[in-house]
Order: sequence, then structure tokens, then C-alpha cells
Amino acid sequence: MISIEKKILVSTPNQSQNQNFVILVYQHDTHGSLGLSLNCILPKEFLFNLINTLNIKYSDPNILTRIHYGGMHALNQGMILHSSDYKTSSSLPITKDLCLTNSLSLLKKIIVNEGPKKATVILGHTKFAPGQIEDELYENKWLVLEPTPDVIFTESIWNNALYCKGLTPHSQIHSYTGHA
Repeated sequence: MISIEKKILVSTPNQSQNQNFVILVYQHDTHGSLGLSLNCILPKEFLFNLINTLNIKYSDPNILTRIHYGGMHALNQGMILHSSDYKTSSSLPITKDLCLTNSLSLLKKIIVNEGPKKATVILGHTKFAPGQIEDELYENKWLVLEPTPDVIFTESIWNNALYCKGLTPHSQIHSYTGHA
């Protein structure tokens, strides 16, 4: 089994598909994979509604971070992908520079500007069946990339991820692989 845990999957440029995904895989084993879509940004009203529902006080609305649609599973659960300058006992280290945390107290700290330097709130997650990612990698549907803050905390994450692999959104990648 290919190890893609704690890696980023970047959908390959394909003119017939018009779906550009960047997914951080945070769990990958023989039972399947769990990931977070990083490039589906929800309207800021979702974050305001969440904060108001949780009764969190804030004074500066500009401090609020973006909120992402992480996938169609567990939409009532949020996670925070953030720089590793802030960690809790429940933080999952992704790299030396990034952590993933599911914590209401961290969200509160971010809102009052006491949390990590960089953070993204993500609602829901994506699931993959056992072997699905390996099959899709074989079909050249994904590129694999190391997660870095420079890739993750950008406005154009899909384009930026492609550039890191030496590609552009207009690059052509064949949907078949060769065998030697």
C-alpha cells in the first residue's frame, strides 16, 4: 500500500472534468482514507453563523479566518488546520510546520487573535474506500505533494499546488500509465 497519510492530493489538470480538488489526507490505512478538501471555501456567513451558534464573542470581524467545506461527511464537526506555533494535547502533527486540531477552545483563541499565526477552519471531511486512492493514483487522477504552509494558506491553492509540481492549470496529463 502506498503511504499517502499526511500528504496532499492535487487533482490533475483535465479539461473535460472542470473539478479542481486539493485534499489533505490525514488518515490512510487498510480501512480507507479520511481527508479534508482545502480549496472549497464557504461564504464567510457560515463562520459568522457558527460563531454565533456557539455563542463566541468577538470584537473584530476581520480577525475571522476562512471556513472550508472539507467534504460531505460529518458536516457538524469542525477541524482547524493551523501552523504549529500553537499546539494542544489533541493536536495531530501533520508536518513540523502544520497541525490539525478539533478544539472549540482553539477556535475561540483564533477569534480573539490569541491562536496560531495561520489557521483555516474546516467543516466536514472526505472519505475514500479501501484502495480507492491507489486506483486513482494509478489512473493519474491525483498528484501527491508534501503539505507546507506556503501551499495550504494561499488563495489559489490548486494553482499553487500545481506550480509546486512544475505544472500549470493548462498542463495535459495522460490518464494512463506505462509499464516497463
